[in-house]
Amino acid sequence: MKVLDVGCGVGGPAREIARFADIHVTGININDYQIQRATLAAERAGMSEQLKFVKGDFMVSDRIYISHSRT
Repeated sequence: MKVLDVGCGVGGPAREIARFADIHVTGININDYQIQRATLAAERAGMSEQLKFVKGDFMVSDRIYISHSRT
């Protein structure tokens, strides 16, 4: 299963969801600093394969499509 976390902040809920349900989560946020923090926290937790954080503004997008590959 894949989950999109819109407005993910620093990724706390995304990490918990991924850990609890063993799923892949992609977080989208407009703040560069928060994306960096979320990515670092995922790496430190050993969850880089399950979590991906990207910069984007969901308020101006007609369609959000983010691929989360299992490579």
